[in-house]
Formats: sequence, C-alpha cells, structure tokens
Amino acid sequence: MKQDLLPTRNRGFTLIEVMITVAIVAILAAIALPSYNEYVRRGHRAEAKNTLQAIAQRLEQNYTLSGSYALDQAAAAINNASIAAWGMDSTPTTGGVRYNMTFGAGEPTTTTFVLLATPAGSQVGDTCGVLVMDHRNLKGAGGVLNNRVQLTRDCWDR
Repeated sequence: MKQDLLPTRNRGFTLIEVMITVAIVAILAAIALPSYNEYVRRGHRAEAKNTLQAIAQRLEQNYTLSGSYALDQAAAAINNASIAAWGMDSTPTTGGVRYNMTFGAGEPTTTTFVLLATPAGSQVGDTCGVLVMDHRNLKGAGGVLNNRVQLTRDCWDR
C-alpha cells in the first residue's frame, strides 16, 4: 500500500528536450541542405556538358562527311533549329528545362563553331553560368571561352 502513496511519474518528453531536438535538427539541415543543392546542380551541369559534347560530336561527324560545320550533306544550313531537330536543344529532354543549347555568335561557319549551354529554371543560380565549348574542344564557363581560368576548371572538371 505504500506504493500507492508515492507520486506517479509521467513518462514523456519535456518541452526543453523537444526544443533541443528541434534545434539540433535545424542546425543539421542548415549544413546539409546547401551541400545537397550544390550536388544536384553539379549533376544537372554534368548533363549539360554531356549534351554539348554530343552536339559537338554530331558536328564533327557532319564536318567529316560534308567538309563544313555550317552545311549538312544535303547542303542545308546547320543552325539552332538543327540542334532542336536533333533533340538536343535543352536538358533534360523531358520535364523542366535546366539548360538551353544554342550556337554562340550566330550560326556555325564552314570551319568553326561555338556551343553555349545557358542555364534556365532552377539552374539559373549556378555559379558556372553559361557553359561554352568550341570546335577546338576549348571549354569555358560564365560565357567566356578559355581553358586556364579556375572557374572553367571548377565547372568542367568536376
């Protein structure tokens, strides 16, 4: 009967314990979320780089067959509409567009081309900006074609 006289202890969490748990989760989320977002951006950027390289390969095949980047074997002009006809004008091919693929500085010439991958949608905040690639396989970022700037190395080598 002495047990009945002892105060009963409620089981559960106190408000302090819950607030500490919430604070720990918030701190972890504040650290992890930016890293995750950057990881996703890099994945989308890799897809854009692959598409630029696929377009460049298609242009090189055309150059081998027709002797020109500007004209195909049937002497039809190659331009931004050609990229769209090849199904490579944006990435991804379905869903929300993250990069638009175009030729830079007008249409390709007989012996040169410059390809641009311009960020769109959720990729607009990407620090790399516009990815660039030309007929010499020189690559660039931020809309600048180069192969020595740290931004280019960070954007193309990762």
